[in-house]
Amino acid sequence: MKAKIFSLFGIALLAFLQSCSFQSETVISVNKDGSGTISETAVVRIPNDKFKKGGGDKLANDFLASMKSGARDQRRSEQFGEGVSFFEDEEIEPNAGSRGLRVTYQFRDINELSIPLTGNNREKNPENKVTFLFNDGRLTINLPKTNQDGNAAKRGELETEGFDPEDPNILGELGLVVVTKDSLKGVKLGFKIVFPEGIKRTNSTFQKDQTITLFEIDCDELIKTSKGVSVIKKLLQSNAPQNLPDEAKKLKGIKVEPKNEVVVTLK
Repeated sequence: MKAKIFSLFGIALLAFLQSCSFQSETVISVNKDGSGTISETAVVRIPNDKFKKGGGDKLANDFLASMKSGARDQRRSEQFGEGVSFFEDEEIEPNAGSRGLRVTYQFRDINELSIPLTGNNREKNPENKVTFLFNDGRLTINLPKTNQDGNAAKRGELETEGFDPEDPNILGELGLVVVTKDSLKGVKLGFKIVFPEGIKRTNSTFQKDQTITLFEIDCDELIKTSKGVSVIKKLLQSNAPQNLPDEAKKLKGIKVEPKNEVVVTLK
């Protein structure tokens, strides 16, 4: 899904988005003993006949088939860390015109997991990954730290010149494809952690009931403003949302946990 210079979505996904809208979510479920599951859900939607004629149907089928095939490969499980194994996959249809796949993996010890914040399974840099320390019902989530360039960026403002939310070709040509406004509609990405038995206390910035959110973007919101469009471009060019300027993290349509460490005490 990702290429080197566009490591969040990637050239392949950008091409895919010319015909389909895309949603992806990674959810880790943690039990009281430190075991649990990782669920990856991908949903594609063919918005209209124009997109179907553009090859959207075939792209969607090929993408989901490839995801299903790759899920059973042990190398995919190993990308999450030690002691992770494939559990099941399930085809889903969230609503009319949409179809997707939910793949679930099991892990025996969350301490052995190492997962990229953006879900990019090709990410090799350990500094861009989320790691975990679990002991006696207390989970510490170590998030990627802002690098030096990121610190400098935090002091600046988002670039808005040349980013017109009314322009159909909203980001122009990136790599091999033109990123259009239509191609970004419906695009969502997320990384959440769920504690089925409940949360006793946490310092998480984004908590709702038994779920905390580490990273989430909603392009439907971001494409409404020049600043939001600027954020999308930065995310397309980087696999490190933690390095976005602080101004970007305040926009509607994006959540990035600002803390380097999130601590959760389980009930």
